[in-house]
Amino acid sequence: MSEDRPDLDYPPDLFLVTIREYDLQLVDTVLLAALGRMWERMRDITPHNQRNVQPWSSSPEELRSSRLGQALLTVADYAGGGFVATAKAERAMKRVYRMLFGESLTDGYTIPADFHKTELGKMFHAAYARLYPPKDLLTPKQAYELAGVARQSLYDRLSKEKLTPVYLHGDLHFLRAEIEEWKIQREEQKQKKQRDQRGRMRAPEE
Repeated sequence: MSEDRPDLDYPPDLFLVTIREYDLQLVDTVLLAALGRMWERMRDITPHNQRNVQPWSSSPEELRSSRLGQALLTVADYAGGGFVATAKAERAMKRVYRMLFGESLTDGYTIPADFHKTELGKMFHAAYARLYPPKDLLTPKQAYELAGVARQSLYDRLSKEKLTPVYLHGDLHFLRAEIEEWKIQREEQKQKKQRDQRGRMRAPEE
């Protein structure tokens, strides 16, 4: 019994009027690169006494109908100003990150440091520009001042993938909500430490 699949949001045989030609070409390039990488992985884990896995179609039109293809088209549509729900665009971006940069031994993904400099990264950050209005973003200086930490602490947390980098016009920004949550966590940890210290000071007298 085959798995039921929902209708495609972007049928590959129709002219995609809402997606810019350049972005469509980028989507096709990424899909072909992902397919090539998948073949390499399948070849590398194929047992010695078995045939190599036979590849399926590499037609861009057919690849667009895949889950990765539909997610990429959703991001391209949203980044170009199309009528795509914000929540749907966010889900599509996370799906692409997971499929392209997913880690085999964990359920997460690691975004390459220079991703924002790639053509796909630029498209993603055009989508970020729609996802987050200016009031929801902070410059690095605003972020570490709000969190009450040193500049290096901010970048250390970013390197540990505990903050979402958002690049607008090439400049790094941070999500205000994430920085405010971090600030609350730091304050709670500080208060807990103070309570523990007071408890240790009272203990000998009891």
